[in-house]
Amino acid sequence: MVFLRASIRDTLEIPTRPESQRVPGSDLKLVAGLDIARRHDHSALVLLDVEPDRLIVSAALRLPQAPLRQQFALIAPHLAGLDLLVFDQSGLGDAAAELLPKTPPHLGVCLIGGDRSLTRSAQGDRLIVGKSWLIQRLGTAMLSGGLTVAKRAPGRDLLRRELGQFVFKPGARGQLRLEAAHGHDDLVIAAALAVLAADLAASRTSQLFGATLSS
Repeated sequence: MVFLRASIRDTLEIPTRPESQRVPGSDLKLVAGLDIARRHDHSALVLLDVEPDRLIVSAALRLPQAPLRQQFALIAPHLAGLDLLVFDQSGLGDAAAELLPKTPPHLGVCLIGGDRSLTRSAQGDRLIVGKSWLIQRLGTAMLSGGLTVAKRAPGRDLLRRELGQFVFKPGARGQLRLEAAHGHDDLVIAAALAVLAADLAASRTSQLFGATLSS
């Protein structure tokens, strides 16, 4: 069993890149993952800078417990300039999607139990994926060293604490699996959704699956 805190110990010293340094036409992409919770829990937003050889968390924000309309108003400034937002459409579904800001382009993902790999819904308007599969994708990014956290990223310590509550355990086939030991996982889920957003932005998987990007 390997605690995730040790896995990220040496990857937390990269200074954040000011938004103004984004070069038009460059390969750098800005994406985000949004874990939407019911009012009794916290929603979370994680922003990623996608570089050719690494993903850098530039912010990890736990939102206040409030009606969705208020939450989305709070995060609207953080969404400006994003190439893609991937959000959890599991619990609040279409109601949440309708309240999201019109920009940036966004895509809903329904999380289900198990290891089901990424696929599109029958209606073609969202993606479906097993929560365990999504978490393993995050774990792969971290074990490879491809995911780092900017030194001055807002919410850096909160994200680190949540990640420290996850552990790598040997799976049935010998591979390491990332699992929650205890505590909150809203920022971890948002981070996993952001990594998925980076995958989609890089490979245009959303178009391959036939899912519709809202914008």
